[in-house]
Amino acid sequence: MSTIEPMYSCDVCGLALRPQDMSVNRLALVWLRGKGRTVSTVQQEQYMYRHAVCKGPDPENMDQPPLF
Repeated sequence: MSTIEPMYSCDVCGLALRPQDMSVNRLALVWLRGKGRTVSTVQQEQYMYRHAVCKGPDPENMDQPPLF
C-alpha cells in the first residue's frame, strides 16, 4: 500500500495542513489602507502556507546571504 503525499504542506515545518483552516497563514501581495494594516485588496496569491504557530524566515529575506 502506498502513501499519498499531502496536497499542501507547511513551508516552515513541512507537515501537512489544510489551507482553509483558521490556524493556517497564507502569503499574498496585498494593498493596505492608509498607514494601518487593514487589507484593501489582494493583488496576488503566492500559494505559500504555514501553520500560525510556525515562525520561520520571511520569504523576501530567504534569498539574501547573511551579512556576516
